[in-house]
Amino acid sequence: MFIVKKLRASVFGLYGNMNFTKSAFSEHAMNFNPEDMHVQMEGKNCIVTGANSGIGFATAEGLASRCLSYLKFFFLRELAL
Repeated sequence: MFIVKKLRASVFGLYGNMNFTKSAFSEHAMNFNPEDMHVQMEGKNCIVTGANSGIGFATAEGLASRCLSYLKFFFLRELAL
């Protein structure tokens, strides 16, 4: 069991190092095609969770600008005691 955990951790670390570092981002950015972002969204339904801030908010704004037929937002407010 110990060996399996170490192997999983090593594979996870290697995968992360190959795909989620600054150099990997730069390499993947060279293959980015801006035309892939122009998707027809008419008649589509979307659900966005965490749309009150951060990535969820930016996602909701982007989707709303693409003429969706239905956009559902989920807000989570944490109450401090």
